[in-house]
Amino acid sequence: MGDSGPWRARLVLDAAHAVGAIVLCPVVSAELRGYPRRSQQAIDALLAATRICIAWTLTPGVWRQVGEAFAADVAWRRATGLDHPGGCWRIS
Repeated sequence: MGDSGPWRARLVLDAAHAVGAIVLCPVVSAELRGYPRRSQQAIDALLAATRICIAWTLTPGVWRQVGEAFAADVAWRRATGLDHPGGCWRIS
């Protein structure tokens, strides 16, 4: 059985695009550069290929919504025991 990860990723992206635009905040865009061997050109190509755009200007209300979503994610990770070193963020 082959790697179905890219296929599943495409299904998720297509479903998300059916609902609306997929947008990254500039902070996430900057964090992508932290991955080893990821040039800005490679990141730009990935975002273009997946039709993900960067919202260079976001209102305070958007940042508050992001904060609420992040707080909910942190609470979920703590409740499920995934909030520990090497947990769900481990890259193998």
